[in-house]
Amino acid sequence: MTQIIRLLIADDHPVVRDGLRGIFEASGEFEVAGEAANGREAVDRAAALRPDVVLMDLRMPVLDGVSAIRLLAEKGVSARVLVLTIFDTDTDAVPAIEAGATGYLLKDCGCGGFLFRFPLPVPSGPGWSCPAPASAAALAFAALRAAASRSRQRRTGAA
Repeated sequence: MTQIIRLLIADDHPVVRDGLRGIFEASGEFEVAGEAANGREAVDRAAALRPDVVLMDLRMPVLDGVSAIRLLAEKGVSARVLVLTIFDTDTDAVPAIEAGATGYLLKDCGCGGFLFRFPLPVPSGPGWSCPAPASAAALAFAALRAAASRSRQRRTGAA
């Protein structure tokens, strides 16, 4: 039996949070431990709820996503952070990854539907992939499972 992955969804749009909650909870593999409407709430809730993974939007009120990612790292929160955004430029992605994000997911990469972009292990370093619509959800779930596994290992002190 696989272990349920606990998520915190941080996005300033209620419709996005509601939609993501529905998608993840319907899968049976995820539990949405909490939600946050801004970066400050995300930091506070991640510290209190100890999710495996935080899905973090970049542009939110009160505290932006990159600043929230930095604060999570400073506070020693073990959750892996996956950015979930519509912004696909280097000026958005690079600061997020430098701040400590494990991956970068796009809400829409122009391929149609709800698609994801995330780092893939390749010999030359992280690569970026925009999967075909049929495989997007499966690949995104795989990325979340991997991030949750690394988060649990870090929390327990395993390699």
